[in-house]
Amino acid sequence: MRFSLLTLLSATAALAAPSQVSEGTSLEARNDGVTHFVYVTENGIFPPEVHANEGDFIWFRFGYGLNSIVEGEYEQPCQSYGNGFASPSIYHTNSGYYHQVFVVDVPNTEPRWYYSSEDSRCKKGHVAVINPPSDGSQTLANYQARALRAPRVMEFSERGGQMENDN
Repeated sequence: MRFSLLTLLSATAALAAPSQVSEGTSLEARNDGVTHFVYVTENGIFPPEVHANEGDFIWFRFGYGLNSIVEGEYEQPCQSYGNGFASPSIYHTNSGYYHQVFVVDVPNTEPRWYYSSEDSRCKKGHVAVINPPSDGSQTLANYQARALRAPRVMEFSERGGQMENDN
């Protein structure tokens, strides 16, 4: 049992850590940025905070059920930001993760706040941030608290990223 637990913990750490884009993917031709994996599930967005550099990529992997992610603004939780990213709604009925990822380029190190837009999950606190401010002026905890009181989630359309096969 010890070996199995150690193996599982090692695999979990490896999946959560940023990694270089693997050879042979269509993203490799774009640049040498680091790929950060974010998992979007019925239970939340993991990890809720990602620290990325300009030129990195965020690969959103979708779990079982109906899932999507939409970029919003800090001051207006659960509201789509017109110039931000938005994935399509992904309905996945199998165990594990959907066979495609939604890929978003990181153009700079400015904060990018986003949320899960399906089934009022944003209003249940399913929010996250890429590059939270280091000065503490805007926090994920505050964004999440305000999301719980936010008005109805607005409609959105896919933009600002693209679906790729998860090789």
